[in-house]
Amino acid sequence: MKEFKPQQEIQTVQSYMQTLSPDSPEYQALQDYMGGLEAMVKEKGKAIIDITSQIGESLGTALGNAINGSKDGIKSALKSVLNIILDAVEKMILL
Repeated sequence: MKEFKPQQEIQTVQSYMQTLSPDSPEYQALQDYMGGLEAMVKEKGKAIIDITSQIGESLGTALGNAINGSKDGIKSALKSVLNIILDAVEKMILL
């Protein structure tokens, strides 16, 4: 199954729309479709920013625990880093 790529679809639709009259019903329908695609791209970008922010926050906490200096702090921090990485990979796959 071919992967859907909204950015590529937007470019394709824009190219096709240039061949149509702005008054045509097909042009209007494609304009609505483009609005949906652009919203999808924005939403995905926002999700990526949110995930990145969560990763940064979690890494900061884990590193803070490691800097704390205790043996348990370092062990816990490394465990947290591994969990953060796995969680991030899972979230990116689900996007």
